[in-house]
Amino acid sequence: MQYREIHEVKDFFPNADKIRECGLAMEYHTPKLENGDYWRGLRTSDLAGTIGGLDIDEHIYQRMRERIPNLKPLDMLWVFHILSDTNWVSDGKNYSDTFSHKDSDYFDWAGVVYLHPNPEPNSGTTFYSEPGKVVLNIENEYNTCIFYPSDILHGPTNPFGEGVEDGRMTMTFFAKYKDGDKPGRDYMK
Repeated sequence: MQYREIHEVKDFFPNADKIRECGLAMEYHTPKLENGDYWRGLRTSDLAGTIGGLDIDEHIYQRMRERIPNLKPLDMLWVFHILSDTNWVSDGKNYSDTFSHKDSDYFDWAGVVYLHPNPEPNSGTTFYSEPGKVVLNIENEYNTCIFYPSDILHGPTNPFGEGVEDGRMTMTFFAKYKDGDKPGRDYMK
């Protein structure tokens, strides 16, 4: 599947169950941005290196290159992200009306790997041409990765579950070409 450089890769990790298990064992928090706003849901701190015996940065890059053979080298930043019915609202703000967004202009690419083995229907990612105008829905399917240019308007379709164990779990990643400024591993507190 491809729509304006939106890519979908099934069977993304060779050891998705181990990656999920590692994600479930992480500590989560509600990230606050420098401007005082909050992201929806819970996230881990920024991560790097190896999880479940797999070099995540290198694996993501190589799987992206399968779709875009001439892709230049990337610096990666990634986190585990949980969205559930109970954490869809952060700091008293209901984000259900404003969940579409573009990822930071700082990054060139963004993506998610769906890591819930039995997701609820309609819990994937929705892409928009403008706020409220849907152009594509991608369903949440275990161990499937979607990645796209970071300037595409998108958002999670629907959360589910009650928390970390049964919520909509993804590994969310952001990437920047190495010839630009390197993504800081502490841009999110």
